[in-house]
Amino acid sequence: MKYFETEQDKVRFFCDELGVPKHSLPAKVYEGGPDSKPTLRYFVDKFPLFLSSPFSGAPPVVTLSYVDSGFETSSHFVAHLGAYQGLFRQLKSFRFLYIAAKDAYFQKAEERFRSLVKRPLESDVSGEILRYFQVRGKWERHEYVVPVTEDLEFLNEARRRFHGDRFESLYRAWSTGRITERELRLEFRNASPTDPYFSGLSWSRNTVPQWQRSFAAVTGA
Repeated sequence: MKYFETEQDKVRFFCDELGVPKHSLPAKVYEGGPDSKPTLRYFVDKFPLFLSSPFSGAPPVVTLSYVDSGFETSSHFVAHLGAYQGLFRQLKSFRFLYIAAKDAYFQKAEERFRSLVKRPLESDVSGEILRYFQVRGKWERHEYVVPVTEDLEFLNEARRRFHGDRFESLYRAWSTGRITERELRLEFRNASPTDPYFSGLSWSRNTVPQWQRSFAAVTGA
């Protein structure tokens, strides 16, 4: 298990090692005094963040967390998930650990996680893959007279996320008209929980010494 304790450690890991754009990290602007500039800080919540294997023999995955002290309203958890949405979308796989003092908190927290994170990630992936194929096709056909920065940034990131023989085969089939847009969307909309590219979400409860219970969500994209 490897912990990332400081803001610098976390930014360095995500940006330098995983290639996550800095603008996708959870951030907060702190206004300075009259004669100073605002300061942008990352991961200000300081919740535990580490690499850990979800089960024995599995490769380590990024594990993010939220500690519910019981003194915050449910909107605080919702805001936390919103702040991390950009990062969630950049990760090929991740594990989310919710830590609370009472079992009663888990059901609502799980519902919010599924609503705000699980469903959007699963529904968006087919659209993102289709856009990747479309932008890649335009790039390979030299249709960009003037490069579009947003498209090129998306293309570079999509190549990192959607690589491997499966995607290459689908791209060739799509670009030659052997599969339609509808068939491509169905290919990923129907991905099973055991799919190595899109593993879905699984939930479990684990004992945490300083609290009572926690649930974990593991996703792959």
